[in-house]
Amino acid sequence: MPDKQPIPTLDQQRAVHALACVQRVEGAGFKTEYRAYVRSLPLLLTMNGLGQTLALELAGASRSGNIGDGHAALLSHILLWLAGGDNGWKTSPYLTVRFAIPNGPNNDDEVKKKAVALITAIMHENERDMLRAQQELMAYVKWLKTFAEALIAPPEQGEA
Repeated sequence: MPDKQPIPTLDQQRAVHALACVQRVEGAGFKTEYRAYVRSLPLLLTMNGLGQTLALELAGASRSGNIGDGHAALLSHILLWLAGGDNGWKTSPYLTVRFAIPNGPNNDDEVKKKAVALITAIMHENERDMLRAQQELMAYVKWLKTFAEALIAPPEQGEA
């Protein structure tokens, strides 16, 4: 009888997904900004809630340069998890948004379009689903933050 593979727990799934996302930005020019945004995300979620936090990340992604690139990367990682794309959260109430990172270097428009769709879905769904998604994102972000701090060096003193 073949050995059965254990089914990974939801927390293990979060960790695997978060690690893959952080590894995507490890060598990018905006990695320092990304690290800073991930570190501040739990506080943003606590203070502002899910919808406003996503809207703030969307606004940040609209800026140019490393600031916008870092926000766009973080926003795409949040979307991948919350909308169940690329092995994201499989029991998300927002699976209908479906998001996967398109091939090619310029996917900012797709990220922004899907972010608006997710924010719209959050505004139109029931509060229970929104709160469940906010709690799930908080649990996921703990892993993103852990891996960002482990794999991306902090800025040198004197760096912006």
